[in-house]
Amino acid sequence: MDKKKIALIVVVLFLLIGLGSFVFANPDQDNDLEGPGVSEDGGTGDGEVIDGTEPTATPEEENDDSATETDPITTYGNGGNGNGTGAGNNGTTGAGNDGTTGGVGNTDMSQYDDARRIIEELENRVHSMQNKDDSNAAVDYRTETDIIEMVNNLPEGTEKDELMNRLDAINKVLDDTTAPVITGINNHDVTKENVTINVTDDNDVTITATLDGEEIEFTTPLTAEGHYVVTVTDKNFNTTTVEFTIDKTPIALDWLYVLNNSGTDYKVIGDGQKLYVELVFSEEFTSTPMIQIGNAEAVEMSCHWTNWQTEKQYFKCDATITIDGSTMGLENGKEVPVQITNVLDAAGNETVLTNENITETEKYGHVIYDNQAPEMEVLRLTNVSRKDENGAWLQVAKAGDIVRVIVQFNENLATLPTLKVNGTEVGVMKYDSNMQSYTYDYKVTENDVNGVMQIEISNYADAAGNVGDTLTNKDINHDTQNQVVIDTVAPEYAAMGIFNWTNDNDGTDRTYATKNEHIRLYVSFPEMLATNPKVDIYGMDGKVTTLDLSYSEAAKFYFVEFDTTEEFALPEGKINFKIYGYADEAGNVGVELTQDMTTSKEYPYVIYDSVAPVKTNLLFHSSNANNNQLAKPGDYFGVYLTVNEELRENPTFVINGVEYQANQFYHADGVHQYSAVYEIPANTPAGEMTFTISNIVDKAGNVMADVTNENADEGVNTIVYDNVSPGPRVVGITGFFAEAEDADAHYITTGESVRILTYYDEKLGTAPMVKIGNKEFQTYYAEQSSSEENGSYAYYADIKITEDLGLSDGEIQFSIYGHKDAAGNEGRAYTNADVTYTESSPYEIRYDKVILDNVAPEFNVTSGTHSENTMEITITDVNFDYAVVVNQDNGVSENVYKKEFTLQQEATYHIYAYDKAGNEADLWVAIDNENPTVTVSGIGVDGYYRSEVTIQAFDKFLTSVKVNEDTVDRSSFTSDGRNENFSYETTVNEEGTYTVTATDKYGHSS
Repeated sequence: MDKKKIALIVVVLFLLIGLGSFVFANPDQDNDLEGPGVSEDGGTGDGEVIDGTEPTATPEEENDDSATETDPITTYGNGGNGNGTGAGNNGTTGAGNDGTTGGVGNTDMSQYDDARRIIEELENRVHSMQNKDDSNAAVDYRTETDIIEMVNNLPEGTEKDELMNRLDAINKVLDDTTAPVITGINNHDVTKENVTINVTDDNDVTITATLDGEEIEFTTPLTAEGHYVVTVTDKNFNTTTVEFTIDKTPIALDWLYVLNNSGTDYKVIGDGQKLYVELVFSEEFTSTPMIQIGNAEAVEMSCHWTNWQTEKQYFKCDATITIDGSTMGLENGKEVPVQITNVLDAAGNETVLTNENITETEKYGHVIYDNQAPEMEVLRLTNVSRKDENGAWLQVAKAGDIVRVIVQFNENLATLPTLKVNGTEVGVMKYDSNMQSYTYDYKVTENDVNGVMQIEISNYADAAGNVGDTLTNKDINHDTQNQVVIDTVAPEYAAMGIFNWTNDNDGTDRTYATKNEHIRLYVSFPEMLATNPKVDIYGMDGKVTTLDLSYSEAAKFYFVEFDTTEEFALPEGKINFKIYGYADEAGNVGVELTQDMTTSKEYPYVIYDSVAPVKTNLLFHSSNANNNQLAKPGDYFGVYLTVNEELRENPTFVINGVEYQANQFYHADGVHQYSAVYEIPANTPAGEMTFTISNIVDKAGNVMADVTNENADEGVNTIVYDNVSPGPRVVGITGFFAEAEDADAHYITTGESVRILTYYDEKLGTAPMVKIGNKEFQTYYAEQSSSEENGSYAYYADIKITEDLGLSDGEIQFSIYGHKDAAGNEGRAYTNADVTYTESSPYEIRYDKVILDNVAPEFNVTSGTHSENTMEITITDVNFDYAVVVNQDNGVSENVYKKEFTLQQEATYHIYAYDKAGNEADLWVAIDNENPTVTVSGIGVDGYYRSEVTIQAFDKFLTSVKVNEDTVDRSSFTSDGRNENFSYETTVNEEGTYTVTATDKYGHSS
């Protein structure tokens, strides 16, 4: 029986004994226990009612080892005998029978009862709490009942102390807000050690634990691997949780790949190549792995999560390291040592990886270090296109043949060899598994260099990247299949010529031949031919003669000889042939050789010529720049003969009786021109020049008849020598619009034009120039004014006289110059002194000079422009022509051809004066010897008028009008504005006598 149960029994027994004493000591007492208790000594008390029942402990209290031996509920009885503690009715403490202090007297016991009842309720609530909500409800109840204040207000005493203790126990639970403290491991720690968990809290706690999600019985220490979740909860449901992992196992490796990442063989590596290392785990680790190759310094690897090629994620670390065997201490042919350290998981478990952990696959695995280049074992060449008569492959190749290059090595190559032929890269060799060799079939072309085929094999390497030495012809080591000689060029001729053997012997031109002469044709080669050449000689009408060439050991050439007989039917001109059918020892057939391919300067061709030369053209040419059919003193005369073939020697020219040796002037196929240039002597008479051309012989000796003026080509048989300078037979100058016929000169003013005219007996080669003032003018051929039948050729220039010519008044001076005849003879200059206009001129105007006059005539009037009597008029102008006098009063005009004349009739005159150039001047004059006119008009007689009167006064020179003593202002006069005829008019209507006086400028009055 545990301590709780013993305590409860003691309390029950105690209550039964006390209750029995209480009941049986008061047999007359009412059994109503709710009233105040009465002590045995007669005092009354308010003690707690005892219901006689045994207090029942909660299940929690029964199991609580911390419970006290005595029941926390205190009973209160009547004071008496010193056994009770009840209070008296008057509140005083009674004395017990044994002399001890009795119960409290006169105290309201209901205060304790209420407090005890509330505390019991709180205790029940605390004991039955299931979560934080229950705790909050208990706190609310404690607040609502104000139990703390209630207990604090109780009188001091054991009852209060007992209740206070019980309340403190309750408050310790309800006021606990601090979660339990867990020590021994941190939240989320990962460790490889056993874990001991310690819990600290003021209240009792409950501990639960799970391992990898499964609930376990909590013990300490925890030793199993896995993920733990430990939760500690106190009585007020404050909770602390700690999660951690115990991991005592190092990281498990999924795979470790080590491979050569530079070549095709992943399991072999050499210096400078990249070693790739990859390790994959199923879990992440917190450290950076370090990788060490050989004795080199360890370096870090790069890590990350990946799901490459799998649906599952892996934690991968890799590193790429350049191999350097010398610094890493690697041995050739041995595995590359790999060590990976510092692979730590979160718990600190370390994984160390070495070559033993490498994952071996078909492609990847342990990598061998190789620092030796591949070595050649056999190198050979052979022409696989042809064999000799014994069935052996030829070691000579021509264009189109295949030369196979074959090389064997002591190991397989990762980089195939590059082949060069004669210094030019041709391609990459391929591996032949049947021959276990690397081969290349090279096709010989016409562009290949003749001679030993030069090869170069390079740029090959093994899987470790070791590059082999360059192989050349010196490395060929096969007995029979060794050097190959390339011969791609057909035999090429070194020299070829053809010549007339007959002419060569007699010293004449060997390049020409006629009938029945001996011809030799030869061709040489730098090598002996396997097949001798043939030659086709071409005749007329498609005839071909075929001959064989023979070899001359003495001359070292192939040749053939033949005669130019009628059998060959040779055409005129070069002998044409074709050499063909020859081949060298390699079977290369040479190209066809024709006449145009001869190489000899001495024997380039043979022209077959059996016909005498034929004149194709004859030309006479003068060096005259104007007309090459004319010649003037100082010119040269050339004769040019063109024949259809080149002559043996230059012909002889006789010109005007003088012999000249001709020169070959021009030479081309079918055109051969010979010429002689004759410098014309100064005493050569004018007229046609003569010549004779003789000794016209072609190279074959054929003679052509002499050529003279008589048998020259039509239209070119005359060269005329002209040594006379041209001169005009008529020179003239005239006004451009002149009308008068008999005057000796024409007068013009600035702005008008003149025409310069010249007539020649021949048509000029160069028209003359005219200079007037400071400017030059070109004349033009007047075709309409010329008469070629009569030998009259006109040239003219129309020139406008402007101020910029710088001319002064007077005769216009000119000069004519620069005229040349067709032969280029230039005439002298002509001026005004050479004017030769005659009646026979085709122009009607025959002036011999032109006068420039820009000054108008001037008037001189002795009596002034106004006179009472006669008036003397004088006109001054050296070129005066006539005057026109117009009477303005009657409109009559008169022409006056004298410089001096007299006016007598009273009138106003407008006089015009003109000179011969048309310059004009005018003058207004008047003669006045009459009184002014005064008229009076109105209704009346004898000078008496009964109403309005109109007064008029007028005179040519009216100057004054007075009405009575009043002078009229001249502004009232009117005038016609032309002849100064003035008038005045006014009207009077006032009664009176009027006197009107009109006076002119000469004093005449009316």
